Amino acid sequence: ASVRTALVVRSDEQRLPAKPTLADLGRAPSVRWITVHDAIENKLLLQAGVAPEQIDTVPQLDQALRALSQGKADALAISSVSAWNLVTRHPYWPLEVRLMGDAPAGWPAFVFRLENEPLRDATNQALQDFLGSDEHTALVRRFGFTDEELPPDQP
Repeated sequence: ASVRTALVVRSDEQRLPAKPTLADLGRAPSVRWITVHDAIENKLLLQAGVAPEQIDTVPQLDQALRALSQGKADALAISSVSAWNLVTRHPYWPLEVRLMGDAPAGWPAFVFRLENEPLRDATNQALQDFLGSDEHTALVRRFGFTDEELPPDQP
């Protein structure tokens, strides 16, 4: 599965299109952005042409969501999985997810010590049979993955 950047915005947000592109982000000079400190989305916003003074960062995601819901920020840039999870957990706030179709995809991974080849190989073998299965799809959907993040053919 891949993970792309998404935006969480209030449902009445008009300055950003329903399917925003990276170019759209830089063409919205009045939008106040919020991200989590050191998140890849900070770099992505700057690369898209968003001015640094338009971006505020906070240490935790719940603070970003609070700033957005209170009108202190207009858009939260975060991973699509996190975005869907936030909006689903807070149905009483008028928020929506807008997927960034042209944002670079990130690939979740497991990390092993170099000397632990047997564990790495056993994990890869188990994943070979699991990834793409009905059980895998059902499991990751619970965490906010959509069909757009699940490739049709797993490795």
